[in-house]
Amino acid sequence: DHHEFHGDLPDAVAVINPKRGAYPFKSLAGCGVALKLSQGLCGDKFHEFYESVIDVAALGTIADIVPLIDENRIITSVGLKRMLGTKNPGIQALISEAGLVGKEVNSGHIGFVIAPRINASGRIGNPSIAVEMLMEKDYFKALDIAKKLSALNSERQSQEREIMESAERYIETHVDLNSEKIILVVGENWHTGIIGIVASKLSDKYSRPSIVLNSDGETAKGSARSIDGISIYEVLYQFNTLFEKFGGHDQAAGLSMKAENIPLLKSALE
Repeated sequence: DHHEFHGDLPDAVAVINPKRGAYPFKSLAGCGVALKLSQGLCGDKFHEFYESVIDVAALGTIADIVPLIDENRIITSVGLKRMLGTKNPGIQALISEAGLVGKEVNSGHIGFVIAPRINASGRIGNPSIAVEMLMEKDYFKALDIAKKLSALNSERQSQEREIMESAERYIETHVDLNSEKIILVVGENWHTGIIGIVASKLSDKYSRPSIVLNSDGETAKGSARSIDGISIYEVLYQFNTLFEKFGGHDQAAGLSMKAENIPLLKSALE
């Protein structure tokens, strides 16, 4: 999808990424890549197929917070128009559970009301729950799943508040906001599916890139978020020898590392 890649490509039959080669639009979300792959496979029959999935593609494109320009804008525009009369029981159930029945669903509704419910299944539950809902043929079964997603989202919000409060306390005692241009926060027993949201909120509040790590004493896993004009991916890639795993793009990155290397990362960032 829109994530950057460096180094060796996976040993696969095919590696499809719009940032490889001469594809004219580089910022497709993963669902956009899947949609374009299906277009290539369907050929002339794509115009019959896309109507059944374009609303899902729009949902995914907005939820992945890619820039709504070029093909992303077209996918979103066409998909939102289809959404009001969608035949997908899962999307119907989501719209109902979010209190949006009869309303013209827009990107704001999806970004702030609908997508968080879907994302909650991947953050603190099992992402297959949301997949099952979007593939369910029975509306009432889909509605049951949508209610579960709402409950998961409420739990996610509660945990997010707790982690945010802990992160703020850490900043008060461990971070010099006058001199540190990139915030590094370390905690324990923080849900790794939620710390990316916290990193984003810290970046917004303090107007600088933020990295939030959860450490168990041996391994630290984390998420980074940035601000306009600074590629957190390029910043962290300079220190990629410190990481076990690393990936992302200009505004967001994920990483895992040995906990013993956290002080090295701190000094490197400074």
